Amino acid sequence: MTRARVLVLLGITFLILILGVGTAAWWYLFGPNKVDAAELVPGDTILFATIPNAATVVEGYQTSMLKQLVDSPNSQPISNSLVTTIGQKNIDVLNTFLPNLSGQSFFAITHFDADHPDQIGLIAAMKPKAGMGNFDAFLAKLKATWPNVLKQGTTGTGNVAGVDYQWLKGPGASDKVCVAQVSGWIVTAWGEASLQDWIERFHKKSATPSLAQNADYQKSIAQVGKDPMSLAYLNYHAVLDLVQKQLAKTNPGNSDYLFKKLASIGGLALGTRFEDGQIVDRFSCMIPRQAQIDSGMVTDPCPFETLKFTGPNNRLYWASSINWQQYWKNLQDQANQPSSPNPMATGIVHFLQNWAQGAGVDLQHNIIDPLGPEFSVQAEWNDDTTYPELGVFIKIAKPDDFKPTLTAIIEGARKAYIQSAVVTELNSNGQAFSALKFIQPLPVVPTITETGPYLGLFTSENLAVRSFARDEAVGLPYNDDFVRQIGDKRNGASQIMFVNTPLLLDRTYRIAMPYLSLLSMFNKDVAAWIQGKTLPPDLTWLAPMGTWSFVMTQNDAGVQGYSVSGIGNQGILIALTAGGAFSAAESMGMLPKMNNPQRTLPPLTPAVITPVPGLSPPTATAPTVLPGAAPDASSVPAPVTNSTPPAPDTTAPSVPSTNSDSTPATNTPTPDAPKPQ
Repeated sequence: MTRARVLVLLGITFLILILGVGTAAWWYLFGPNKVDAAELVPGDTILFATIPNAATVVEGYQTSMLKQLVDSPNSQPISNSLVTTIGQKNIDVLNTFLPNLSGQSFFAITHFDADHPDQIGLIAAMKPKAGMGNFDAFLAKLKATWPNVLKQGTTGTGNVAGVDYQWLKGPGASDKVCVAQVSGWIVTAWGEASLQDWIERFHKKSATPSLAQNADYQKSIAQVGKDPMSLAYLNYHAVLDLVQKQLAKTNPGNSDYLFKKLASIGGLALGTRFEDGQIVDRFSCMIPRQAQIDSGMVTDPCPFETLKFTGPNNRLYWASSINWQQYWKNLQDQANQPSSPNPMATGIVHFLQNWAQGAGVDLQHNIIDPLGPEFSVQAEWNDDTTYPELGVFIKIAKPDDFKPTLTAIIEGARKAYIQSAVVTELNSNGQAFSALKFIQPLPVVPTITETGPYLGLFTSENLAVRSFARDEAVGLPYNDDFVRQIGDKRNGASQIMFVNTPLLLDRTYRIAMPYLSLLSMFNKDVAAWIQGKTLPPDLTWLAPMGTWSFVMTQNDAGVQGYSVSGIGNQGILIALTAGGAFSAAESMGMLPKMNNPQRTLPPLTPAVITPVPGLSPPTATAPTVLPGAAPDASSVPAPVTNSTPPAPDTTAPSVPSTNSDSTPATNTPTPDAPKPQ
């Protein structure tokens, strides 16, 4: 054999070995699971959540926007704060545990009895990649870290269905926590019965069907797509049954109404995966078509006509189709329940009835019936305005019938605020508006449309005028982020939402920042929080968070949702924001403290705050007053000296000037500049 042939054969052999090793490595990391976790829990399981393969999570994270955000130097103070809160000792225990989650894992609540909550069925199991997990090392670390805590309980060993397990029972606990290792699986269960059920299903000896055989589960999972990074399923039938049984004891009337309205709703599912660096969440709720109609949903897709009112600086857009007439009927049904009427529904119905009677309009003919099938909420925040400007649009199907209602709202506002504000009328681009201008300048000027196929409510005259003078070529449909995340997905959808979260957080932060140093002079909690910190001048480093988009569609099977952003479903962000707002209010003395206020503060080092050029703090605040709202003493502004309104929006047309509260003026606004953001 020649030397050349030997080299060729060696090269081929080496290539085959590389391919074989690569294939084996890929199969090791991303190959299909031998068993679907849904096969290991009962068919009537209440809650089920699983990560089919943690390797896909790690792989997607490496190229994600989320990783960019976490790796940013600006996020390190947050990371350090979390480490401090959790404690290094607990972090070490967690690091010992995490390798056990390297493969397949799941958690389930299999059953629950409200009369005997201690008999809940809980099971969690994980199957780490071979050679990566060491549960015994984790248990040893746990015992070494928290010896006193574990000593308070009792431990032992047992055997069920031929499998040995260890157990731990806390002081006063009704049952024990059982831990077993079976064929590479690490299973933790509340009580021996739950562990036995898992073992029987694993060995295919169970006499009852599994969740994987549940028809509702199968339909729900089909709606959120194949091979999700993580999956969660809620058995709504089981949850409703629990709620109804409890209500039957305390409020039988509401129990019957709840069952009648919600009994047809099936399972809820959520599937999550990384796609193009973003986290995409897909939702599914099994609601039959008739139940959708009865709830007030519209069967036809929403046309999203109100997109034409958007501009290049729209930071939020939420639009949906809606059947106002059906919603009104549902409110009346809830308010008129003979045994136990819904207090909120009763309040809304009575308010509208009383207002319509006082205004001299027919509630059904002049308010409910004229309302069309689309509404939207929009927010703009231009670079030269201190506050965001908000607008609400409602399609009016019968403008002539609705006209008396508009007149009543405007006249009601004129009379209610006759001592503190004037109503001015303006006309632009053929659209008439009325604005409520307070004698003492405020950041808001409530403005309403007087005519037309849309009811528009705005927090400023400028936004009202701009909205009806848009160049559609620079509107939200041409925004790069909107096109990338929503685009054609809105075709056939019933609801969409688009939020520029990083920009909203950045602008809010820059407005609030000048107050921190001032507040720290009067509040020791705020002073302790910012001591020694060099606060960033802005939050532009949150850009990898990305805009957040949501699309909802409907079909005969139910309702589906699609959510995408750099950090996934930003409902998490809303929750964190709410928590932060609670903590801030607590620190400022607006809410009682939930922790021990007796603590010693170290010497304070003032925070270094970089001022933002061109951004001055607001000088006056007041609640937004909508035209026609019932007068309230708190809504009438107290005199403010030297108050200055926000800087005018120089990128948009100025508001038409008016000479009185009844003489219309005309104005031709300048279209929005084409600068999508």
